Amino acid sequence: ISGAPAPSTPTPEQRLRTILTGATMTQLAYVAARYGIADRLQSGPTSVDELATAAGVHADSLYRCLRCLAGYGVFVGTPRSLKAQFLVRGEDFFWRAFGALRESVRTGRTGFDIAYGQNTFDWFKDHPEEARIFDEGQAELTRALGVGISKAYPFGRARRILDIGGGNGTLLTQILEDHAGPTGTLFDLPHVVE
Repeated sequence: ISGAPAPSTPTPEQRLRTILTGATMTQLAYVAARYGIADRLQSGPTSVDELATAAGVHADSLYRCLRCLAGYGVFVGTPRSLKAQFLVRGEDFFWRAFGALRESVRTGRTGFDIAYGQNTFDWFKDHPEEARIFDEGQAELTRALGVGISKAYPFGRARRILDIGGGNGTLLTQILEDHAGPTGTLFDLPHVVE
């Protein structure tokens, strides 16, 4: 808009306050993702009571969450969903691991190992629902970055591309779709490949 003031650069205090509210905002967005709120709004505006009934949640509590999220512009349209990434970052396995960060920095052990007593992927093998959520989050992130990665490197010169630890193959698929020459092989843990 002509004559509109240019956006100002946040002050150091404003940046710190944004960091302070980060965990709260992540949990609010996680709740909205977990209960499919954006999905339920695809066909148009819906009352909070209708959303709460459809999601099976408390209407006033949902209203408070949505009001806060709307203040941050969360329900403004975006071409790409981040739902799966919010689901990952809101789950207990993520929060508990990051809750052990202080001990992780002190000892050099990973937060996940501290919180759960075992390697992340060994734990996922015994927790398939959480593993599914994690894999969806990784695939969503890879879809957002995969085209750029595929275009930035001359993969077309390769005969075979090995994607080691490539989850469900999202990145390898993107590369092979963009480059006609190479073939690809995906390696991952057995429970991931399944």
